Amino acid sequence: MKKTSELEDRLFRAFTSRNILILDEAGHLLPRSGRGTGAIELVRDLHDICGCAVALIFTDVYLDDMRNGVLADYYEQFRGRIKYEVTIPALVRRDEVKAAVNVFKKNAPDKLVDFALRVARERDGKLRTLFEDLQRAKEFAQDEGREMTDEDLKVASNWRKSGGYYLPEV
Repeated sequence: MKKTSELEDRLFRAFTSRNILILDEAGHLLPRSGRGTGAIELVRDLHDICGCAVALIFTDVYLDDMRNGVLADYYEQFRGRIKYEVTIPALVRRDEVKAAVNVFKKNAPDKLVDFALRVARERDGKLRTLFEDLQRAKEFAQDEGREMTDEDLKVASNWRKSGGYYLPEV
């Protein structure tokens, strides 16, 4: 088993300014208290020492905590290194939904896109939930040997909301 310092040394030798480190769910690197800042500091050191680009994907909860939480002063230097911040809008856009729907049904009619937009905007999970419902709707339609419609998406959405307990009649 390697010691932490040995693993860190290997990382510092492996990364250069030609690398990019992409960390999804980066909020899990943040300490829950004033202790245990090593994970986020390692990422900062990789950026500072190796010159590699770092892309951190956070949810709003973690960003708010970095800006306003107990350790906000500590994160000030870290936040100062952010060159570009991309914020995903809170409201799912129609063009995003239309693109998602068209993956499951080419040239989807407006009625299907409109209902899909309502699904994406009403539920936690937004597009992730919509993709799951679209997949299920497509399977419902395929099982019956036909193209997916807005009614299939309604059935899939209702099925999810019921906890998968029943499949309503179309």
